[in-house]
Amino acid sequence: MKRCAVLVPILGRPGHVGPLVASLRSSGADARIVLICNHDDAATIAAVRRARREPMIVPWTAGYADWARKLNYAWPLVEEEWRLHGADDVIFHPGWLEEAIKVGERYAACVVGTNDLGNPRVTAGVHATHQLVHRDYWECGTADEAGKIVTEAYHHNYVDDEFVQTAMSRSTYASALRAIVEHCHPDWGKAQNDETYDIGRSQFGRDAVLFNQRRLLWEAGLRRCRSVPVA
Repeated sequence: MKRCAVLVPILGRPGHVGPLVASLRSSGADARIVLICNHDDAATIAAVRRARREPMIVPWTAGYADWARKLNYAWPLVEEEWRLHGADDVIFHPGWLEEAIKVGERYAACVVGTNDLGNPRVTAGVHATHQLVHRDYWECGTADEAGKIVTEAYHHNYVDDEFVQTAMSRSTYASALRAIVEHCHPDWGKAQNDETYDIGRSQFGRDAVLFNQRRLLWEAGLRRCRSVPVA
């Protein structure tokens, strides 16, 4: 069994499948990619099978931002020790997994932030858009709900913010800046905008308000954390 499951919720992007699979393979990581598709996203499912991978198919209809819901669906179905919360618009750099695991073990952290080479909070070591998570963290649940790894309260935005800040508040987060999972996102000038990005952004304001309302769920614990290790 591979040491890591790379969990990739994917929506309407069949053209991303081949390059993503190739990138993970060329990185040399001891990891298995799990592409999580909606049952009616026939083009993406076909692309996954052309890449000689078997898709994980969720039973609900495509058409909205369901990154968090797909992760929650996949988590109990994989057995690997570590799981990356991935995306279909990343490039895996050589050694990313080994470096992230090394940092997690050094600091006894269940959640390790990788470096996306884009978001300034990520490159400063205080956030992560793609996190490597130990399977034991499932027992902790979200900030307010058992049986899920990430909250489904948001449309799309701020899921990663709440996840990382909750892990920090539990003193089980570390940043691995040499573990590079590059995010090829339009915000960093590394990709063209498309319909899937538009769906994700469509309720950004609503998500921001909700994040500020929910932050009391973890902030008391976060204030007790003296530092966040950066390696």
